Amino acid sequence: MHLSLVRRGIPRGVRQLHDLVGPPDPVSNLRKVVYDREAQTKTLHPYSVNEFPADSNLTSPDAARVRLDLEWNIARGRMDAFHHSFWADNNLRFHEEKAATLEAVPAPRTPAMVDAALDVFYREWTDQEHARMLIYNRAWHRANRHLLLLALRKRHDIINKAYGRFWRPAEENEPDTPAYAVELERAAELLNQQPRRQQLKPPPLPPQ
Repeated sequence: MHLSLVRRGIPRGVRQLHDLVGPPDPVSNLRKVVYDREAQTKTLHPYSVNEFPADSNLTSPDAARVRLDLEWNIARGRMDAFHHSFWADNNLRFHEEKAATLEAVPAPRTPAMVDAALDVFYREWTDQEHARMLIYNRAWHRANRHLLLLALRKRHDIINKAYGRFWRPAEENEPDTPAYAVELERAAELLNQQPRRQQLKPPPLPPQ
């Protein structure tokens, strides 16, 4: 798989980072991104920064930048996975149901009959998917608040210091799963519970 390098702007004094961007996924149409990190660690793919033992250098004050970098990459990875899961499911169902709709058009399939069937399909698809899109967009926007805060903390030391002093919960009170990740998981469950679209009936034949 071909991966292209994408350079990211970073604060002065920190090494330049390069993200690896892959080709579009054949189903979701989204590109896989492997995010570079400021410091490499033995644990390549942690699910939570709290998984590290208390005596780990990743939890020491001197390694705050490494911890923040891990939080940043984990958050973006979770967000990317959420997007991929939603659009892969959406696109797969869309193309399957579109094909089934066209297959249901009785012979002889004139262009007018095909257009009529697709008009009904697109309208009913949009109406049915409205609730799913609301769930998806709300979860995305709420998670973006967390990503925006992480981005500001990485870019500006004064914001990161203020966050650590006034807003960050104590280490023993910090949840293993951040609130934004819980929001994404809850949204994924709601999406799975949404009713699926029933196959359309063949459109009526046009008048002779």
